[in-house]
Amino acid sequence: MSARALLLAAATLFAAAPASAAICTGISRIETRPGETVKTEQGPDFTVYRVTGAMGDWALYDGYFANLGDAVPRKFMQRGAVSILAVGAASYLAVDPHGEQNHFFGTLFRGGDADKPFFDRVTFGAEAKARCPAPGVAR
Repeated sequence: MSARALLLAAATLFAAAPASAAICTGISRIETRPGETVKTEQGPDFTVYRVTGAMGDWALYDGYFANLGDAVPRKFMQRGAVSILAVGAASYLAVDPHGEQNHFFGTLFRGGDADKPFFDRVTFGAEAKARCPAPGVAR
C-alpha cells in the first residue's frame, strides 16, 4: 500500500464521528446521541427504529397499533397534546389525539422517573413536524 493510500485510510479511520441524527415519526422527533446507530424495519403499516448505543439499546414503534401484550398503560407524563403512558416495567407509549402511537422500549429504559430525562431529547406535535421534513432518519 502506498504512503498516500495509508494516510488516506488513517484519515478516514480517525475522522470525527458524524453529527447525531434524528428519528422523525408522525408525532415526534427524537435526537439520537453521538455513537448511537439506527436501523429501520418497515412493516405494512408501521415502522420500527432500532437504536444501538453505549448506554443501552432502545427501539421505537411508529404506527397506530402497538403490541402491548397484557400490560395496562398508566399515566407517565404529558407533553403538549401527546400523552406518554408507562407500559409494564420499563416501556412507554406516546399517543397523540388522533391515535397515532410511538412505543419506546429496550434495555436503555429502567422504569419510572429514571427514564424521564430520555424524553428531553424528544419533541412532539407541531414543533416536531416543523423540524422534520418527512418520517425517517434525518441527518
